[in-house]
Amino acid sequence: MKNKILTMVLTLCALTGFSGQLSAAIYEVSYSGWFTLYDSAGNPIRNPDEPVDSPMLGWRTAVTGTATWDDVALVGTDSLDPFRILGGTLNVGTVNAVAIGDGFGGSGNMVMGNTLASWDGPFAIEGIPINNVGDLSGLFNAIEQGVSVGDTITGGALPASNDTLFGDAESGFFTLPLGPSAFASTFFNVTPLADTTLPGDFPSGGLPIVDDGIPGSPILATFFAGRSGAFDLVELEVISITTVPVPAAIWLFASGFVGLLGFARRRRFK
Repeated sequence: MKNKILTMVLTLCALTGFSGQLSAAIYEVSYSGWFTLYDSAGNPIRNPDEPVDSPMLGWRTAVTGTATWDDVALVGTDSLDPFRILGGTLNVGTVNAVAIGDGFGGSGNMVMGNTLASWDGPFAIEGIPINNVGDLSGLFNAIEQGVSVGDTITGGALPASNDTLFGDAESGFFTLPLGPSAFASTFFNVTPLADTTLPGDFPSGGLPIVDDGIPGSPILATFFAGRSGAFDLVELEVISITTVPVPAAIWLFASGFVGLLGFARRRRFK
């Protein structure tokens, strides 16, 4: 169907002699948020490298970084700053992200990302395959409404990790809610691209997505295998907006498709 639409657009451009170039915007943001680690049963794992008097008591680890988003190609990148966890520093490579609608062929605000990471704990690990499925409605809604350099973006979807119970039966259980976040974790996982995922496999996962009831996506190989990491970015700050030329036919097709998605999102929010 998309190919038919694209063919019609290209034909229209040829008939009208329209050969100019329009533009897309690439948004660059810095962010701050939290990383929460879970075991294979969905129980949160406290990070001993986080101070017990930290805002999240060591159960969530503070994360920062920068990210980009192309509003026509519907792809982005994420560069997460290294952080300490479980006795070592986790260095996450650049995440390649792509919009996937609702993940099931419909409209929505979901994005899927893949990357590789390394960890220099008691024993060094290279090529840790990491993937994630999150809700980026906070950024998408802000772009729809119009943003400028210096703007702060908050709000969005409620993270899957929001109502996690921390603590234990002896000391008592409690929650550390984050509230609506610009990028929110979900209960969805990617489908592994191989029967057995090995260190260094990239990308390691894709569609279809599946719901396992645990926030974040499970790591598919190495010492971290089976553990799920939930990234929740509470606040974004727009640090640059770059305009790039896009061939007219591609722009017309993509912007029309994005418009349909935006219309569907607005209907859903109403």
